[in-house]
Amino acid sequence: MQQKLINLMSEIFDLPEAEITVEASMSTIDNWDSLSHLQLIAGIEENFNIQIDTEEVLQMTTVENILEILKKKG
Repeated sequence: MQQKLINLMSEIFDLPEAEITVEASMSTIDNWDSLSHLQLIAGIEENFNIQIDTEEVLQMTTVENILEILKKKG
């Protein structure tokens, strides 16, 4: 699950996978802006076959938080 998320984020943010760690967040990834955040949410919904509600979208500001939400929905 973590590697799949990192692969997706690498593609969306146009960064090497090595730069995307569990500690990464919107404040540490320059390319993670509001538009790319929406692309990330859409990509997560498609790749993990889940629905993400508005509250969760707002919480998904770090890789760690995204993984926690994915685990709950898993």
